[in-house]
Amino acid sequence: MKNLGYALLAVGALWLLGSAAVFLSGAATGETSLPASLLGIVMFGGPLAVALGIAGVVLVTKGRREAEMMAEAKFEGSVLNMVETRGTVTLDEMATDLGCTVARVEEALRSLVGKHLFTGFINWKARRVYSEAAAALNANTCPNCGGKLDLAGKDLVACPYCGTEIFLDRD
Repeated sequence: MKNLGYALLAVGALWLLGSAAVFLSGAATGETSLPASLLGIVMFGGPLAVALGIAGVVLVTKGRREAEMMAEAKFEGSVLNMVETRGTVTLDEMATDLGCTVARVEEALRSLVGKHLFTGFINWKARRVYSEAAAALNANTCPNCGGKLDLAGKDLVACPYCGTEIFLDRD
């Protein structure tokens, strides 16, 4: 989409340059006056060039946004795959392996939880992520310290003792 936008910008510029060349060549040979040539450029070349330019800018902008969204989805997929394949991993290990900051990993995890793509638990104090499903947990006990779990929010159970948060699957 971004490439199509650049192509439209180029076509719009070429259209404007071509119409300018045609009308100004008439003024140069004396077939038309300079004001008539300028009017021809504005009336003939301008509207199509502006329309192509606007369409090109819209497509370039939309293409950039889509590329950013795809990059973020790919990053979130890498985070999720890392947790699923390793079973347990620290936030620092993920950040190092993915070449990013811990804050970006935390943001991706929160996004995955919000999208209901991650179920398992996160111990924010220990900065460790576990891929175990919440359904496999012992009833009302923390998988990290064995403490009693408290309901902390919608689809979220938390251990008040060690800070582990368990994200429940809606299914």
